[in-house]
Amino acid sequence: MNDLEKINSYLYSSDDPIILRFRVWYNIAMHFVTRGIEFHQQPQINSFEFHFDENNREYACLSHEMKQKNWQGGLDSGETINDKRMYSCEGDRCPVASLKLLILKTDPDATSLFNHINKDALLSKTDPDATSLFNHINKDALLSKTPNILQLWYTNKSVKSYQFTRFMADVSKNASCSVMYTAHCLRATAIQAMSDAGFEIRHIMYMSGHRNEASVRSYSRDCSTSKRNQ
Repeated sequence: MNDLEKINSYLYSSDDPIILRFRVWYNIAMHFVTRGIEFHQQPQINSFEFHFDENNREYACLSHEMKQKNWQGGLDSGETINDKRMYSCEGDRCPVASLKLLILKTDPDATSLFNHINKDALLSKTDPDATSLFNHINKDALLSKTPNILQLWYTNKSVKSYQFTRFMADVSKNASCSVMYTAHCLRATAIQAMSDAGFEIRHIMYMSGHRNEASVRSYSRDCSTSKRNQ
């Protein structure tokens, strides 16, 4: 838990090109319980949609399926892509706001998808010609001591698959964590957090993509939050 707080403190310590890219990647990995490097290189600029639920709370959801490790293809009956959501929250640690900062287009002819957004308040930091969600950092933005004065932080050159394998190690190092974590640790942490929060096993399986309960239970700690509270 101490390392989790260190990671979150680091990821929201400032808005700069390195941290913002790490932050969006981390939030997507945690909220959508992603698995395998196959996922991380697939998201495109148009892979996410923004909506409001019945309580007028904003959320981001995937606009299409993505291939992942052990992916079987297709959705089960009754399932829809936007059932998996990353919700906004108040305060400075809003994952939806970070995603918007990375990809939001401010074209006046933009579709109704973005009509609810104040286009004067938020500009995309990614090159308008980019198609991938995660791209290389613009050299000027990387070297600048005041990157916030620059409109574009990212080029249209996508991050290669092998580079994602270093993301979590870099975050761990920059956040001064006690150990070097991997991307798979985020998946395990997300599953454990849902278990500790009391989610039913079938709901956890839906989010994680597991097909049997034994696989999900293998992620759980021997001493869960509920057991510690007994």
